[in-house]
Amino acid sequence: MRTVLARELYEYFRSPTAYVVGAIYLLLAGYFFTTHLSAYHLISFRSFSSLGPPGDLRISLGILRPFFENLSFLGLLVVPFLTMRTIAEEKRSRSVELLFSFPVSARAVLHGKFLAAWIFLAVITAPTLFLLIALGTLAPADPGVVLCGYLGLLAVGGAYVGIGILISCLTSSSLVAAVATFGVLLLVWTIGWSSAIAGPTWGPLLQSISFLDRYTGLAQGRLAWGDLAFFVVTGILALSWADCVVHSTRWRVDR
Repeated sequence: MRTVLARELYEYFRSPTAYVVGAIYLLLAGYFFTTHLSAYHLISFRSFSSLGPPGDLRISLGILRPFFENLSFLGLLVVPFLTMRTIAEEKRSRSVELLFSFPVSARAVLHGKFLAAWIFLAVITAPTLFLLIALGTLAPADPGVVLCGYLGLLAVGGAYVGIGILISCLTSSSLVAAVATFGVLLLVWTIGWSSAIAGPTWGPLLQSISFLDRYTGLAQGRLAWGDLAFFVVTGILALSWADCVVHSTRWRVDR
């Protein structure tokens, strides 16, 4: 697995596309952070000058929560580009047979590719911490909220990557894998929005599998182990399903 991990990380860090995706990710993160900071400043000014109704001036709700929620959404946009070639490109180039001939198990290959994409996502997310450090020079930010927010990002990022690798196993087209991954991730991120019209039976179920609803508590600083476990289990199940798909493909190749 370490060989596959090292190879995949090398490919990520030598790929211009990965750097472009990372740069856009950080630019958008900075834009959203600045927007929320400006909105918070405006609400604070109006509250202290009595120009409007008093607002909730907690930094955790006015800046940190929307910032982390936006980062989780940006991860949804980035992951399809990171995972679209993991297996689909191997199939397209007919190198999947060579990959299966390595003295490593298919599961080790998948785990190596998963860790590489997950680590790269964490690497491009790490610089956003400097935005919060800069915020701390202006106003104290609750470290508990920051810790929960980043733990949640790691967990939801793992679920994103697992789903992306699973979909990449199902097609030989990188473009199809990217589009399908984006569609599935967008669905599971927003599916809770339909809970109001789904009725009392299906509504709570939709909320329970909504990535946004699961992550909101973590973005607010509530360390909910159930929500973290949900993302971890989702990633594990996606990788397990991908392992089944790869074994099925390998069986067909061996025949």
